[in-house]
Amino acid sequence: MEISAKNDGRFPVETRLFQLHLLVTEASCLVKMFLLCLIRDLHVVLADDGDVNKTGNQKAARKLGCLVTAVSTGFQCLSALGHSLTTFQVVSLDLQMPEV
Repeated sequence: MEISAKNDGRFPVETRLFQLHLLVTEASCLVKMFLLCLIRDLHVVLADDGDVNKTGNQKAARKLGCLVTAVSTGFQCLSALGHSLTTFQVVSLDLQMPEV
């Protein structure tokens, strides 16, 4: 699609701007789908001592298709990493929680 700054009279400026919007939206959807494919089935350790944050982040990650193990302390996080049969690809760690 060729986009020029001048209006040659074939299409109103509003139509061309709408076409550009559709093109950008379509590309954005493709990027989102690509990222969702990369995120899906990732094994994540979520370490947060705040119940509200932990629950919200856990729901968001699961909604994206991640497999989440949630813990409340730094010690539990290290235990999950060391003793689990699962290989974790992502660790989300609240750096201001106890035992970190």
